[in-house]
Amino acid sequence: RQPRASLILLRHGYSAWNEENRFTGWADPPLTSRGREEARLAGSLLREAGVRRVERVFCSLHERAIKTAWLLLDEMEMQWVPLSYTWRLNERHYGALTGRNKRSCSEEFGLAQVQRWRRSVSEAPPPLEAEAAAALLDGRYEGVPAPASESLLQCADRLRPFVRGELAEAMRRAVDECGVVAAEEGRAVEVPSFVISSSENVLRALVRDLEGLADEETPLIDVPHAIPLVYSLDADLQPIPSGLAKAPLRAGWYMADPDRLAASQKSIREEVDCRLGEAPCDVPPEECFVESLPRPPGALEWVCEQAQ
Repeated sequence: RQPRASLILLRHGYSAWNEENRFTGWADPPLTSRGREEARLAGSLLREAGVRRVERVFCSLHERAIKTAWLLLDEMEMQWVPLSYTWRLNERHYGALTGRNKRSCSEEFGLAQVQRWRRSVSEAPPPLEAEAAAALLDGRYEGVPAPASESLLQCADRLRPFVRGELAEAMRRAVDECGVVAAEEGRAVEVPSFVISSSENVLRALVRDLEGLADEETPLIDVPHAIPLVYSLDADLQPIPSGLAKAPLRAGWYMADPDRLAASQKSIREEVDCRLGEAPCDVPPEECFVESLPRPPGALEWVCEQAQ
């Protein structure tokens, strides 16, 4: 199976609400200076890796994802690459958790419950009241069936028309054009790249479908800020397994130093753990992530989905 296209998934850089450890969802906080630097670093990594042809970048309607894409392309000196925007790439809606501190929620509701809201496939947070939900919307959402809360499955359902429609059509057209040019000019087939700049849970839903992951594997996907997650696709636009992929992934791989990646993913899991705060909370010991033996030290297993 020869690579015929590349799909690069990119979580936005660190935002103001990431810095404050707040659930973001459809709220629209800006990037921090750290987030802007992360976006530029992602562009530098792709440039140094030899990515020379980006057909299009797809973004959510969130400022943090859009500016991440701008900075990425600027660093790659590809400011001319077209961008497309769609609400279907917006972050999963966090409902009544929107704007709340993650560790405070764990202290109030219990760590396991917040982990289920954050990582399970089927459980949605409590819905946001209508007035508060409407306050998150402006002219960019005219005619959009905005949710009041979403599970990951609901997020995946509204994402799928984009993936199977606009994204698949653009990739198929680029792959076919590259094949024709190669045949006419008698040279190797060029591999076109596409970038998706979005948020953590949308990318988790997309990776779940790309990799065909089970419900208990999906919560183990940790998506760090602005580290490119690279997929090579075959002529049928199916992911090609890679030796660089780390479980639970089998095809996608992160373009990052392993130590930096591991530290970033560990910090993501710890965002909701109020036991690690300056004033550790007293919550029941139950949690959804447990060490999985006899896997390598530090390997985790998700146990909450089966218990529901």
